[in-house]
Amino acid sequence: VAPEQLVTAGPLRESLLICDLEVQGGKDSRTLVVEARAGRLPVQDPKVYRHDAHARFVVPLVHLDPGEALAVSVSRRSGSWFSGVQDALLGEASLVYSGSLPLVHSAGGLTVSCAALGRDGVEKLVAERMEALARELASFDIGVDPIDERSSDWGIGDWGVSDLQRRVEQIAGLVGWSDPRIRTLLPALEHYRGVFQRHLGRFFAARREQLPAPGALLSFAAGDLRVIGSACGAAIDRRQVLWSRTKVPSDGCVTIIEVIGRAAPLKTSPRTSSYGSVWSPELAWEDGRRTDAWAVGALPPAGVKRRDPEHLVLAPGESARFYLAPEQPFQREGEVGPLFLIARDGDKSVFIRLR
Repeated sequence: VAPEQLVTAGPLRESLLICDLEVQGGKDSRTLVVEARAGRLPVQDPKVYRHDAHARFVVPLVHLDPGEALAVSVSRRSGSWFSGVQDALLGEASLVYSGSLPLVHSAGGLTVSCAALGRDGVEKLVAERMEALARELASFDIGVDPIDERSSDWGIGDWGVSDLQRRVEQIAGLVGWSDPRIRTLLPALEHYRGVFQRHLGRFFAARREQLPAPGALLSFAAGDLRVIGSACGAAIDRRQVLWSRTKVPSDGCVTIIEVIGRAAPLKTSPRTSSYGSVWSPELAWEDGRRTDAWAVGALPPAGVKRRDPEHLVLAPGESARFYLAPEQPFQREGEVGPLFLIARDGDKSVFIRLR
């Protein structure tokens, strides 16, 4: 942004606030969450990103009169499968607009400095970004098969749709989603997503047709495996949910697999995603959702007691069952379950049909 495009004083009308921040305990900008209010209006989910040596967030379409304030709170977000999402408040500030810029606060381990880009400057940025988006749309090749089965998003990002989405979001961040220019872009995004979904549907249908039906005995390099099926809600034997009980809600579902030892003792470590015959499993749905499958419980071989379920070793012919739940809460009782279990067999990826 050129300095001459910045507003230096007077009432702010449809301006873009550009705020740099530093906060004690928040060196990684990817973990920072900002909540803000400009005057009497809350700011909708301002995104934090890295700019030079600072974390930065922007507030579009700001109306601020002298005497009104920009209220900011900054938290550090952490999350894991075991503890869930947690926010730790790092600092708060109220930056009263005196009629001149920049807005500055520095106290309590939090430093915030905000400049403002006026409407003319915003429109210049919008024009530049619209032009870049138009060039990308003109060069987009829908004749390329985009599916990449190794990718967590099936290849939609590398194909370019994620970049198109990002460009539209950047423009909307300047003028808001209700701007007519944004509304005219949304059908093009939906078109390309639809093209991708048709490619993905054909890929899934072909792969499903090639695979044995659930329940068949599958042989891998180190051992065998059989899909038992799924259980939901009251049908889940809660005695087998040994770990992270809160991650299997009362109306949640689990996928049950059985692992069988073959020629040599088969070592398993379900809490580290190793099941002897396969490891590092994922669950995949027909609509393209894909997430890690976490072991939440194990049923040792029948008649065997006092066997460590976290490190089961199966003799040839012995079997154990494992309960798998999605890392993210995609599946609920009554919903369509995942189509595939995708796992590693040695150094290669394998698909296992679940329905």
